[in-house]
Amino acid sequence: MPEGVGYSNKQVIAAPSKDITYIGGTTWAGWSGNGVATSGTDATLYDFKSPNRGLKAIASFSFQEANLSANKLIGLVINLNGVDMYKMIIKKSSDAGFTNLDSDQIGFVIPPLTTVLITTTTDDTDNIATYVNLVCEEV
Repeated sequence: MPEGVGYSNKQVIAAPSKDITYIGGTTWAGWSGNGVATSGTDATLYDFKSPNRGLKAIASFSFQEANLSANKLIGLVINLNGVDMYKMIIKKSSDAGFTNLDSDQIGFVIPPLTTVLITTTTDDTDNIATYVNLVCEEV
């Protein structure tokens, strides 16, 4: 197990978390679970400090499309050490389609010992469930 990483019981089944888990070899991963965003309240999907190795990360973002109202926005923000390094905004058009494509995968690099905060936001008054799967390889 890499230096600085806590004990990982092989019998424990992975569960939703705001952190990533050391999987083995050079792989780290996580599933944020259900984060609910609504107008005025962002959802925090991840909030962790990276290990003492750089990580090449791939985030897969999804959300509950049926609950997003027409002409409303949903957004994803990836923040490293207090700086927004990625923002994505999606708008649902009045014909129930989307005016731009949501990103299936977002690739980025996380430096060693970096605070990672991934949040979603919306201007919709409905509760919008959001999720991020995060897979990282040491670089």
